[in-house]
Amino acid sequence: MQGPARTLTVAADDPRDPFQALKDELGETAGDAPDGPPFQGGLAGLLGYDLGARLEPAGHPGGPDWPDVACGLYLGLLAFDHQRHEVLAVGRGADAAGARANAGAALELLGLPEPPPPAAPLSGAFDAITSGADYEAAVAAVVERIAAGEIFQANIARRWGGRLRPGARPVDLVRRLLTGSPAPFAASPVALPLKVSGAQALR
Repeated sequence: MQGPARTLTVAADDPRDPFQALKDELGETAGDAPDGPPFQGGLAGLLGYDLGARLEPAGHPGGPDWPDVACGLYLGLLAFDHQRHEVLAVGRGADAAGARANAGAALELLGLPEPPPPAAPLSGAFDAITSGADYEAAVAAVVERIAAGEIFQANIARRWGGRLRPGARPVDLVRRLLTGSPAPFAASPVALPLKVSGAQALR
């Protein structure tokens, strides 16, 4: 996708209704093309786990440094068909001309040169943000809550962090991680020969 036209972030302590904020950001919606990809433009981003606590108390404190919502409004994108090895540029806009322009801008992304991968390592230091003791305590609390019948599963992660070296980008880290844990539909860069099947303008 090309860069978002607008972005929306709702922090954990933001008093706004995040669901109404999402509706306001999306605005009036139009129908999708029946032969188009599943996502044909609109809002894409992050909905935090603690967003659910806005509807029903979760019984645990959320992370103040993690937003409940962080997303962007995307009006142009490239859709990849893994079976046909085709790519389709999709654009949305206030009118047909704007939609075509956004589809064309997305199509131009295919012509950008691929930067060379940075040399390893990507970071000079990679340290734990969550201590081992805090992580073990969180796991123990989850086990207790499962045993009490309060929950049946939970995702507990230990946070790590580091600063990328000059010239390294977050996408380089994603690609490095994918080489060790490949997944067919995990937002991985497409490395297959593709043919452009056209541009689709959606109002």
